[in-house]
Order: sequence, then structure tokens, then C-alpha cells
Amino acid sequence: CAAYATYIVPIYMSIAKWPGVLVPIDIIIGGLLSLVTSTLVVAVAQWGRGMISNYVGVLRKYAVFSGRATRTEYWLFVLAQIIIQVALSILATIALVAGLVWFASLILAIFSLYLLGTLLPGLGLTVRRFHDGGYSGWMILLALIPGIGGIILLIFMVLPSERGANRHGPDPRGAGAQEGAQAEAQ
Repeated sequence: CAAYATYIVPIYMSIAKWPGVLVPIDIIIGGLLSLVTSTLVVAVAQWGRGMISNYVGVLRKYAVFSGRATRTEYWLFVLAQIIIQVALSILATIALVAGLVWFASLILAIFSLYLLGTLLPGLGLTVRRFHDGGYSGWMILLALIPGIGGIILLIFMVLPSERGANRHGPDPRGAGAQEGAQAEAQ
């Protein structure tokens, strides 16, 4: 969000000084915000209850680093995080453009508290996702490798789960996943 304040707002404010350009820029920004908002509404309506219940379920396991988490659980949480962060960033940007610095500061403070509050659940979920693949949760430290750590982490998060029970617990998909694994083995 600081990048928006540093780069986007000064460009917008300098363009706004040009005669006859302010109205088209406002229309373009309004159209983009409308597009983003409608896309977010459709996404939330499509996944709706499942995404919200998944998000709340991850938050309830606030600092749980044991057990397993499916790819769906992980990626729905990531999607919810992105939607919330984009919404807060857009609100802060709109507030800055409107000249409401105090409101933008409030939104940025809420944004910072939100990130801090979801740090442990996100770390726990990532560790449980590693466990689901049969790997050690300590592999989360791969993210600290400069440059390629995030890419390595992304690759591990999209890998399929280890079918059946492993040393980290039972398969979170239940008995149906174990039957499917037995059918594939034959």
C-alpha cells in the first residue's frame, strides 16, 4: 500500500493538474474500481460459504503447527487474504487521492494489525500444508532464501498431497481419499 502512496498518487495528482484531463482519469479509475469490485463480488459469491468457513477454520487453528492441510484449504485462505488486502489497499488509495490522509492512515493501521494478526495462522497453515505433502514443517525456512525462496515455497504449496495417513496425521480428505489411493495402486 505504501507503493500506491509513493508512486500512484503523485502521478494521479500531477495528471489532475492538466486542463481537461481530470474527468477522463476519474472515469478510468472509477471504471477500474468498478471492475475490481464486481470481480471480487463474483468471486466471493462463487466460493462464498466454503471460502468463509475455510478462512474462519484456519483462524480458529490460530497457532496450530501440527496436523495436515489440503491444497484447497491453503489456497482458499490465500485467496481470502489477497481479497482482503486488495480491498484495504484500494480503500487507502482512494482515501489518499481524496485527500483524507487521516482516513488513509487509519486504514493502513488496520491493514498492519490485520497482517500481524494473520501471521501465525498463515505460518501454521503453511507448515500443515508441508505436512500434508509428507515434508517437515521446518521447510518453511526455505522462504528465507533470497530471490528463489518464494518460488520454491510456491512449488511445494502446489504439489499434490501425500495420500493416506503419514507421520503428521490422517489424510484430511477422509476415507474417500484412501480408497482412491488404493484404487490407483491396483
